[in-house]
Formats: sequence, structure tokens, C-alpha cells
Amino acid sequence: MDTHYAPAGLVVPNPFDPSQLVLYQKGLYGFFQARQRSIYAKLRLTYTRWPGHTIALGSRVSKEKTYSVTTITTDKSGSSDTLVNYSQSFPFLNPKAKRLSLIYFFSDTFEYSPNLSLYYGLNLEKNSQSDYIFNPRLSLVYQIDADNIAKASYAKSQRDPSWQELFTMNNITKVGNPNLRPERVHALEASFIHRFSTDEFLQASLFFLRNKDLIDNINLEHRYLNKQEQMLYGFELELSKMLDTYTKLYANYSFVDGKNTRGDHPANVARHMLKGYMLRKLTPNLSVSLSARYVGKKCRFDFDTRKPLKSYSQCDFGLFYTLSDTFHFSLSAKNILDARIKYPSPPYTYVEDYLAMKGRSFIFSLVWEL
Repeated sequence: MDTHYAPAGLVVPNPFDPSQLVLYQKGLYGFFQARQRSIYAKLRLTYTRWPGHTIALGSRVSKEKTYSVTTITTDKSGSSDTLVNYSQSFPFLNPKAKRLSLIYFFSDTFEYSPNLSLYYGLNLEKNSQSDYIFNPRLSLVYQIDADNIAKASYAKSQRDPSWQELFTMNNITKVGNPNLRPERVHALEASFIHRFSTDEFLQASLFFLRNKDLIDNINLEHRYLNKQEQMLYGFELELSKMLDTYTKLYANYSFVDGKNTRGDHPANVARHMLKGYMLRKLTPNLSVSLSARYVGKKCRFDFDTRKPLKSYSQCDFGLFYTLSDTFHFSLSAKNILDARIKYPSPPYTYVEDYLAMKGRSFIFSLVWEL
């Protein structure tokens, strides 16, 4: 019950009288706990007697319910720094929160020939906050030869609102909305895979995503709403290869573009991302690794006056030594370039964003099992 949630000197509106401000001289302390019960049942039937087909159908039902909410915080009126139990008068989560979810599903995997297979399916989904939604899926896999594979797929899926998005209460920075609809996404993807061996490959993929009814609370009321649509498209290249008997290389590059409801590039999405690592075995007992990552510039929401997040590069180095099954030694250097890495904070919150990781650091590990 002594978790520190906000720093000393915090000033916020009085939740009981928003026209007044409350100064938390020692900061805000609190204990928040919600107990939830989930009950679910699933039925799945599979039929394989039709040559070339594997058919599955069934259903899933789940019932979630919050049965206990504990809210203990620093006196919200600002009259003292003592902890007060607000579990009944000012709970942080709706103590009567509940949700019933239903899913009916069907799928068929059809082996048309030794080189071509087809998968198709359909989900029919419903919960307490939405009507029935149809989510179809379709994919094709073509084995060109022993080393080359082509894939294409389409899927429509959904993300149900989280418990926090639905039922958060009495919080000026997060206002729950029990009328939220599920987020929906239409996804198209095409891939080509060339295999050098079982664990070595080169893969190229094209993708297109259309997201609807995206949920966020980026508004002056901080209320969760379905108000965003977003389109993303791009490509990805991935390589996993042994350069020689003792050296393994992995690399991945992705390019993402798109637009949001207002026609702008989606906020907090980097167009260019590159990552990779190389692992080299110097002796049977000693190996080294070098990894690197580049993340491009990220734009803000069009109404956010802060500057875009700058691009950054991060490099890590590792040294690993194994004397026996019971003795291991490692030395790691993290963020060698001492990059200042940030995660974007939502508008109307932290001006300077979130710090994602410390600067340059070193980690030493010694394991000796007796």
C-alpha cells in the first residue's frame, strides 16, 4: 500500500470539486487491486474423412466478472497525507463489471495437390458490448519446389476492448466507456520464402492493413472512444543465414507507410526499421555477439504541437564463456552508442515522453551451479 504513483508536488483538480485544485505535497501513494473471475467452455469437432480436407467447427463461450475492487490512496481532498480507503465511495474500476463473449467458428484445410493447399474459415463473434461480427479468413500456400514457397492470405479479425478501456472509473486521465465497439482489422499479406537449409531462409513480404474503430483516449476528456481509422502498407525483408560453420547472421528490414482518418501518416509509426545480429563462435567455449537496431523518425498526431520523435540507433555487444555444464560467464554492453531512446507519450500527458531505456550500461553475469 506504499506504491508511489505520482511525484511530490503534484497538483490536480479535486475529484469531489473540480473547481478546486489539490496539492499532494508528498506525492500520490496508493494500492489498487481488482479480482476477476473468468469461466469459459469450448467445443471443437474435427472431421477428416473427406479426402484432402480437415474440417473443424465449434464454439467458445466465456463469462468474465469483477467481484472485488480495492482502492486505497492518499486523501483525495488534500486535507492530509494519510491513506484513505475509497473502495466503496470512489473505486478505480466498476465493481459490477462483467462481459459475456460468444464465438462460433468453422475452418477447412484443403490439400488440393502436393504443391498447393488452401485454408479458409469463418468466425462469428459477439460480446456484451457488440452485435455479431463476421470474421472470414483465407490463405493459399504454393510449394514451388523444395526450396521455394509462395504464400498469400486475407483475414478479418477484431480486438475486444480491454477491461481498463471499458470499466475504469474515477480517474481524470483514463475514463472508461462501456459502450465501446471492438477494433476491427482487414489484413492482406503476400510472401515469398527461399530456404537455404532447415534453419536458413530469405523471406520477402508485402502487407496491407486497414484498421477501423481504433480505441484511444487522446482527447481533452481522456475518455476512451472508437474514433480512429488507419491504413498501413509496406514490405518486410528477413534473412537468417550461416556465413560459415561458426558465424550466424540475422537481419530484418521493414518499411511502413499509410494514412489515418485525416489523411496524415499514422502517428508514432516509424517508416524505416532495421535490426540484426551476428553470433560468432570463437572457440568451443567462447562466443561473441553484436546486435544493432535502427528506428526512423516518428510523426505526432496533427494536433500535437511537440516535435517529431527523432530516429535513433542502438548497438549491444555480448561475450559468453562456458567452462562446463555448471559454470557460465557473460559480459554484456548495452546501448554502446549511448542513444537517448524514447517512447512517445500520448498528447495531453507527458511533454517529454517516456524514457525507454538507460544510457550505456554493462552487465556481468557469473553462474556456478554446485
